[in-house]
Amino acid sequence: MSAPAGWHLQPDGRERFWDGTQWTDQFRSPAPSDPTAPPPAPSWASSSDTVADTVSDSGHTQAFDVAGTQALPSQDAGTPGAYPTAGQAPAGYPQQGYAPGQPQTGYGAPGAAGYPPPVKSGNSGLAKGCLIAAVVILGLIAIVIAVFAFFASRVVDTVNETFPSGFPTSLPSGFPTELPTDLPSGLPTDLPSGLPTDIEQNIELDVGDGFELPRATIGGGWTLVPQGAGIPIVNITGMKATLGDANGFPVLFTMRFPAAGGESVETVCTAPAGEPDAVVDVSCVPLFGDVAEATTVTVTASL
Repeated sequence: MSAPAGWHLQPDGRERFWDGTQWTDQFRSPAPSDPTAPPPAPSWASSSDTVADTVSDSGHTQAFDVAGTQALPSQDAGTPGAYPTAGQAPAGYPQQGYAPGQPQTGYGAPGAAGYPPPVKSGNSGLAKGCLIAAVVILGLIAIVIAVFAFFASRVVDTVNETFPSGFPTSLPSGFPTELPTDLPSGLPTDLPSGLPTDIEQNIELDVGDGFELPRATIGGGWTLVPQGAGIPIVNITGMKATLGDANGFPVLFTMRFPAAGGESVETVCTAPAGEPDAVVDVSCVPLFGDVAEATTVTVTASL
């Protein structure tokens, strides 16, 4: 037989609700009682069982008929759900954290201190800082790569723009296709003496001066123009040639300038073929070196 539903005192001093079949999770503090007041009648007792009352105000008492009272049914202490005895844990439902019959200790016990606050760990803050630093470093690397690509593209475009577009793209026409089969007679057998044995002719002059070549005359007034943008590239501008003959071959010569570091930088210049006394533009390959401040030049005639 199970105890009736109601609030029952627990070993920790609180009351727990028994629903008639099992213990619930409802707890409450017992109401303060008057130690001089008579104990209340149990919920299982009938009003007809009482045969005498205690008269507290007159000092007289009356006896109870104990033979007619109804006692609590006996419960097996080992049966789950049995009615607990005051000061002991119910059988089959020991309180968590202590053994039956022993005083409760630890968190939640009367007079016991609560759990201390959890200790904060510094590892989470360190990991967050490392993650932020890694993201910042990756962002900086991406920015450096983008800037490098941009300037590399600008340098390539600048170099492509420096090369002149006036180089001859086709060979001159009019070359003889057939050699004569009959050589003229009466040719001299002895070549005249005093002819130059070296075809190349070196000419030393100042930058901007005109000079004579075997088949053309180069006019003065040409200049050295640096490319700029921090790139040591120098262009030769304003150079013109007056052709001396019309053999159909272009005029070709080289120019060598002293650089600031002591070495020399050389370029190749060419003038297209044309009619005698024709004035044509001379195109030169850009000079790759610091020669913008050069004052002298050495010219070598090749053709």
